[in-house]
Amino acid sequence: MKVFRTIILLIAGIVSIGFSIYCFNMDAGEYCSDSMYGGDAFTGIQNASATAARNVKTLTKVVRTGFGSILLVVGFALIALSIPAKKDENNYTSALPTIDGNNETATADKLNEVSTNQEQPQIEEVKA
Repeated sequence: MKVFRTIILLIAGIVSIGFSIYCFNMDAGEYCSDSMYGGDAFTGIQNASATAARNVKTLTKVVRTGFGSILLVVGFALIALSIPAKKDENNYTSALPTIDGNNETATADKLNEVSTNQEQPQIEEVKA
């Protein structure tokens, strides 16, 4: 089951990085230039369309960079999660009490001291 999880996360990470590269390489289109016509109405419509086209291209660049960055970070995170962690069993067993014959070790005594010394601190009244 862990191998299946590792493979799925690795593939998802690689696909995400591939999509981020595709996003960064997308063409945002071309700018539309302002132009002058003989009539005022046509010039105004053309210039408004050119301004809208420039704004859309600027927005396209921002969205492209944002999605590309998110996909890149998610891809690296998925690849990092796909790497199985090595468990260190020594850390888990060192806190447990060990028994040698009938005598408990000092570790068990320390655990007992901590569990029995759960008294509430006494508050001393200070008279002014």
